[in-house]
Amino acid sequence: MSEYPFVPSTSNSQNDSAAQTSTISPPRTPSRLRTARDALRMSSAAYLLSPTPVTSSSEPPSFNPVPISPFKRRFDALLAQPPATEMEEHLQKLLKALQDRYQTLKTHLADVQAGAVLQAVYMERVQSRLEGQEEREAQPKKRKLFGDGLPKLLTDDKFFGAVEDIEATQRQEAAAKKARKAEREEYAKQKEAWKKVEDVRKERNKQVRATFKQEMAGWGAEKKSAKQEGRAPRWGKPKRATLESPVPCPRMLKTKDGEEDVQDIEENEDDDDDEQD
Repeated sequence: MSEYPFVPSTSNSQNDSAAQTSTISPPRTPSRLRTARDALRMSSAAYLLSPTPVTSSSEPPSFNPVPISPFKRRFDALLAQPPATEMEEHLQKLLKALQDRYQTLKTHLADVQAGAVLQAVYMERVQSRLEGQEEREAQPKKRKLFGDGLPKLLTDDKFFGAVEDIEATQRQEAAAKKARKAEREEYAKQKEAWKKVEDVRKERNKQVRATFKQEMAGWGAEKKSAKQEGRAPRWGKPKRATLESPVPCPRMLKTKDGEEDVQDIEENEDDDDDEQD
């Protein structure tokens, strides 16, 4: 151990490291990750956790850089003074180590902020590019029967057949669009009905828990009284009634692009804790 308690010891550094390694518990990554995810879901950047593609209207997370003062070694003059005592020598070593560490951390902070600023500039350009692409995709697409630029005979069978194919495709797309709209409307109705059923179920489970809590309080008082009087309780420990399980949430399995719509996967997350007494 060092003569001064505030100066790190070098003789037993390996033993101390081994002891610390054996006592350090593994990080609780899942719970920290879930806490960060829940906080992100409640922020304006919640769209980052959504399976829905990001649009140009989604604001990227903001970054506010802090001012960084110029790099100055403020204690070089003090460290240049010859120490008069052993205590001053140790203090100078400690001050030099702290100054070097502060300088390193400050350099890392400047690098991180510079990288964040560059990423913000890049994100701004990408967002502008994405906005232009969305505007182009929103415009109605023009169909070309033949893209070779050569004249065609309007009464030709090939030309007439191509027109019929395009009209058939347009009718199919219109019918599919109408079907998707009807499906979304039906899904909205089912979702509203499901929410009402779930609210009623949760209220019933809440009443079951409240009743069980009162019964447990009465049984605890009876058990305490029986123990003091040296007799057996007049009734057994109450059991909680079975809670109603959540009703499966309706889901739209397919979207326009054929991708699975998972917006309701977490509807039942953090629901009733059926194991809670």
